[in-house]
Amino acid sequence: MALTNHIEKHIYIYLLLAMICWGISWPASKVLTNYSDPYTLMFLKFFISSFALFPMLFIIKDKIVITKQLLKQLTIATIFIILYNLFLFYGLSVGFAGLGGIVVTGSNPIFTFLLVALIDKINIPPLKKIALVLGVAGIALTLNITNFKFSEIVDGGNIFFLLSSLAWSFLTIVSNRAKNTLNSFYFSIILYFISSFVSYILFVENDKLFEIFTFDIVFWANLFFVTVITTGVATTIYFQASNILGASYASSFIFLVPVVAVLSSSLFLNEAPQSSSLVGGAILILSVWLINKR
Repeated sequence: MALTNHIEKHIYIYLLLAMICWGISWPASKVLTNYSDPYTLMFLKFFISSFALFPMLFIIKDKIVITKQLLKQLTIATIFIILYNLFLFYGLSVGFAGLGGIVVTGSNPIFTFLLVALIDKINIPPLKKIALVLGVAGIALTLNITNFKFSEIVDGGNIFFLLSSLAWSFLTIVSNRAKNTLNSFYFSIILYFISSFVSYILFVENDKLFEIFTFDIVFWANLFFVTVITTGVATTIYFQASNILGASYASSFIFLVPVVAVLSSSLFLNEAPQSSSLVGGAILILSVWLINKR
């Protein structure tokens, strides 16, 4: 109880730290791709993260009722979370972590808004249409698409970042609609467990998996940060902040993630962001702000 009261009292500080962790997870994930393949890294992320989130089961203490609707939602969510992580690690293996942080974090709310409007047949107000146009322009500018050949867009990881963002948008929609069936924390924990099992069966080679035990402390430190700190601690704080402050207010802090991703990638990986990426990222943030503006 004392811990809960402490977190509630200092929720803004903890939420800020959570966003910083999410931002730093981009260069940390990039480092992991120097050690192993996307399939192995994806399984490790699912498997360790599920245990990092497991203690929340004893804190929330809600009932879990398995229904056909829940199983359908979990199946769809498993497909998209696997696609998201595969595209993400493929993109990071050949592209820049800072750029990925801008593109995925910036474009995801835009894709999500557009998909919800299409699926639910919602009439988009003029201001939101302007925001969407700005968002597309921001993505194009961030990726410097006008100067790219198609092969460069693929080889540079940019297409993978866009695909991962799109996959996360579908996952966001499914997860949001599942909250009426099951607590979002429980849904995430079960999703990670199922995804780790499916990814292991379908993709993981045991030789490559056991190879991780030969890796140095740099690998293990980054893996611990990406899974336990980012997924377990930071995500828990974000959900707690959403309950205290409201989902819309807490989500506004996500604007800090691409900024931290760029700064930390520059600091830890010596990545020098292009001016076009920074300007495009700023336009993306403006676009997302307009989309969320009531």
